[in-house]
Amino acid sequence: MHLPVVAIGVGVLIIATVASAQGDDAQKELESLQGKWEVTKVIFDGMATDNLKGVQTVFDKDKMSLIGAAGTREFRIKLDPTKKPRALDMTALDGEFKDKTNLAVYKMEGDLLNMCWFNEPGWNKRPTELSSTEGSKLLLVTLKRSK
Repeated sequence: MHLPVVAIGVGVLIIATVASAQGDDAQKELESLQGKWEVTKVIFDGMATDNLKGVQTVFDKDKMSLIGAAGTREFRIKLDPTKKPRALDMTALDGEFKDKTNLAVYKMEGDLLNMCWFNEPGWNKRPTELSSTEGSKLLLVTLKRSK
């Protein structure tokens, strides 16, 4: 008679363990992003652009700041390294898009970080890969860790 209760308890324990492991993975990934990064390459809609030339990206805990000649923009970030490709949510903390979230994907290899997202206000779709082709409205940004 107690088997269903035990099964439910085991199921809850498994879900809690998986959620904890995912949270640990996200925390480790977030820790590896900490510090200063330089924008090295930007592609929008399949074309290289220097719109973010000279912009420095700083990761501090769960905050990402874009610092450049035009000023600073700040975002609260949330990572999900269990997704394929890895998922990054960036919620604007200031500016005209305050409280709006960009759904992005990312890949980190050593001192390089690639991020890709739709560069259209209010777009609530996450890219499925790290690329930007003509007509895609995708912004693909490559960052290199500052030494």
